[in-house]
Amino acid sequence: MLKTHNKFNSVSTLFSGFCFLILISTTGLSAQYELQADLYLKGFINNGSNPFWEYSNTLGMVSEDTEVLAMANGYYRRYLSQTTEIEIGASLFTDLYSGGNNKVSGNEYYASFIWETFRITGGARARPERYMGISSVNGNIVWSNNARPMPGVEIQTLEPLQVFPWLGLEGNLAHFWLNNDRYVTGAYVHYKNLTLNFTLSDVSTLRAGIEHFAQWGGISPESGSQSAGFGDYWKVFFGLRGDEGTQEDVIAIGNHVGSYQLEYSHELNNGSLTGYIQTIWDDVSGVSLQNLADGVFGVFWELPDYSALRGLVYEYVQTTYQSGPQGITNGNDDYFNHNVYRSGWTYKDRVVGLPYFTTADGLPPIINTRIIAHHLGARIQSFDEKWDLRLMGSYTINKGRYDAPFNPEENVFYAHARVFYALRETMQLGFSIGTDVSSVKQDNFGIGLSFRYMIGERFRMDVFDGQ
Repeated sequence: MLKTHNKFNSVSTLFSGFCFLILISTTGLSAQYELQADLYLKGFINNGSNPFWEYSNTLGMVSEDTEVLAMANGYYRRYLSQTTEIEIGASLFTDLYSGGNNKVSGNEYYASFIWETFRITGGARARPERYMGISSVNGNIVWSNNARPMPGVEIQTLEPLQVFPWLGLEGNLAHFWLNNDRYVTGAYVHYKNLTLNFTLSDVSTLRAGIEHFAQWGGISPESGSQSAGFGDYWKVFFGLRGDEGTQEDVIAIGNHVGSYQLEYSHELNNGSLTGYIQTIWDDVSGVSLQNLADGVFGVFWELPDYSALRGLVYEYVQTTYQSGPQGITNGNDDYFNHNVYRSGWTYKDRVVGLPYFTTADGLPPIINTRIIAHHLGARIQSFDEKWDLRLMGSYTINKGRYDAPFNPEENVFYAHARVFYALRETMQLGFSIGTDVSSVKQDNFGIGLSFRYMIGERFRMDVFDGQ
């Protein structure tokens, strides 16, 4: 207990220092601004390890072994005009468990500049929560909130740019650094997204997009330095082959993963209904839709504020086909693993995308890439929003990999409930309970207790006095 208390005090000290710096920066400002910070503490009790939905999609801060999570975060946002603002944010956490290193780490640390509909961000910033936090992939099969945010530089649109009244464009372009301990050290991640927004009627829209990630550069202990020049960047951007005579001559430079995405939304008298499909691809066969059966197929129903039930989601996930078994030219896509970038599509030892994929020590790191899953989620709130309840249940069939199938296959049910109660505007209590029931492994059961204390200040006038 003494060790936990000391670590908690170190987080509090860093948190206080962070808040103090922000308060100094706001002194004497006449501009409009927002300041918010909070301290979060959660304890876990289980019969061996934490249940699946207790640690999945937690930005890599909670593990199967976590006993206590202490976190401090905050942001300062300054409005320079009606269309321009800056934001600085950071979060610190410590993940305490027996036998762990129990160190304090920075999870988010970023500065953002917003002008009109564009935002430029430098640093590590988490992706926004989608579908009320009850989606199994947080609305993105390739980039969920399962791993910690990667540091980098990103430019993105915050809302569609209207080309025609019926067509808008939105997108992202980013360069990230993989700064953790990996098989290929010093590697980069190229990221881009382009989405077309079609206005079909006053009540319905269709979004169609492509998302592309590529790990490239770095130094491999087996094959040495990988292509990392400026000219190589454009080859990575377009998925082209390397220079003649190099090891990348016959294949595209880097490890490419991505997704085609469709989302249809329709406004109802009592909310809105959204259906979505997200494919998953890891090589040329996936890009050419030879594995179209694999991906996430979901529907989300958002209900109005006067309903206690605020949202419902159902998702069917399949990754078993993978363009078929290994053939002469394609097949056995083995999603998120790679023969050069052997740490795969992971960051800080967590899968960046689909959280159902199972990791283990060694190479390849992802030992279960062929899964079938059914997922249900619900969000319930009291009318005064003091109570907030999230329910999630997933049934999965884990088949392993084509090269190393599970025998027997694992059938497992993940159930989880999480409730928050606001004692007052600045204080919140939380309770969670979950279980994993497996046909192969020991069943898990666990509970969590949390406390959050929030402080904040907001100063914003309706008019900028002509600024």
